[in-house]
Amino acid sequence: MAEVKGVVRAFALTAATMALAAGLGAQQQAGALDANALRTAVERALTVAPRGYQTLQSPAQAGVRVLRVDVEARAAAAPRITIDLSQRALTYDPRGEVEAVLDHVIAATAPLTASADAIEYRFLVDGLPLEQFLPRIADAPRSRGQQSGATGPVVISAGHGWYLHEGTGTFRLQRDYFWGIVEDFVNYDITSYLERDLRASGFDVRPARHPDRGAGAGVSGRPRWEESAKYYIRDLGAPPSVWDFGVDDYARDINSRPFYANWVDAAAVVSIHNNGGGGTGTETWYDATNGHEPESRRLAEIVNRRIVDAIRARFNPNWPDRGLRTCNGCKGETRLAGRPAILVEAAFMDTRSPDNEALHSEAFKQIVAQAIRDGLQEWGLQPAPLPAEDADTQARRELTAHASQDARFVAVVDGSFGIDLTSDGTWETRWLDATFRGGRQVRLWHMKSRHDRSERYIGYWDPDTAAWTGWRRVS
Repeated sequence: MAEVKGVVRAFALTAATMALAAGLGAQQQAGALDANALRTAVERALTVAPRGYQTLQSPAQAGVRVLRVDVEARAAAAPRITIDLSQRALTYDPRGEVEAVLDHVIAATAPLTASADAIEYRFLVDGLPLEQFLPRIADAPRSRGQQSGATGPVVISAGHGWYLHEGTGTFRLQRDYFWGIVEDFVNYDITSYLERDLRASGFDVRPARHPDRGAGAGVSGRPRWEESAKYYIRDLGAPPSVWDFGVDDYARDINSRPFYANWVDAAAVVSIHNNGGGGTGTETWYDATNGHEPESRRLAEIVNRRIVDAIRARFNPNWPDRGLRTCNGCKGETRLAGRPAILVEAAFMDTRSPDNEALHSEAFKQIVAQAIRDGLQEWGLQPAPLPAEDADTQARRELTAHASQDARFVAVVDGSFGIDLTSDGTWETRWLDATFRGGRQVRLWHMKSRHDRSERYIGYWDPDTAAWTGWRRVS
């Protein structure tokens, strides 16, 4: 029933937006961006509460106003849509998050921007640039990711997943179901195919959500792979500054993804999403304020072209290309990444045909994943084997994180980390001792495949059951 209500609620907004766009579309020539039509669409959207905010007044009822909407046609650059909102946009969410309102506004304009192959959104708040009101981060060291031939890990981030809704104390998905599928899981499917393809090509891949569908239940009570990134990144041993920044778990999930990329010094970040708002086709976003705009744009151009060309060649010859989108800080996943970062919107969840129907297809999802891999290679990403010392640090971190998930472990034993790289030609062995409830001591074992560095396991003898836990995959 909750699924049905979610579809009805989201579909009602989508239908209203599409109807509005259809009526306004007759007033503008093909390919034109009409400022009055865009303003009307945004104002109409603000009369409806964004998803997840149905217990609040609508933004318009709360005092969010559209001060102006301008369209600037630029000969040598993408047309710029400037949307100036009143200061109440910053405080509509009582916790101070602004991204939900901005996503709501962007979705409302989606049907009206279909003919533009590139758009720059510039958001203002009472006439001042949005980025002035958003938290900034110190740029993590990253020089090799600013040019062709980048080496290092690539973080691939499947958008959304179960998160703790602190208002109700329950776990929720971040998006609604449409015709039997939900973006939280479709994103994961595409990212899983992308991870497989990148690893097969020898790249160092770091998923932002748990990559193992067999990992068991997580803190939400659902399978760990279904959960949002924050919980997986925390369990990897990342410091709280990576996974615990934000006013609630929804915001902390968004922020943890680019912070994780900064923490591992990734060469690039690719976030996988699917769209909403009643449009159709593929678009790719990058940020104009994170300090890596030129390379982010170049990566976005390559990946978007690869995806559209692959879909047209192998799945649907008429697939729409919505091109590039950029903004001045409207999406935390790209704004907070201190390296080249893009966000792919592969298709529209709320457009039944051809988009949602395509997202039911495993072939379509694999085509998108392969195209992103090819795009990263064309951009210049290079395979980067982990140095031996990094493997030790990784094992120590994973062993420590594993122990921290079980309240029976008290603390790791200083100086107990050990390594055996000679006894087995197939596996590398590492271990770490930890004190256990009741004054006992347990040795946790870490096994890493020599042939596939992504294949790593942890196991130990459980003193309470006097039994082996079995090997649990940690990557």
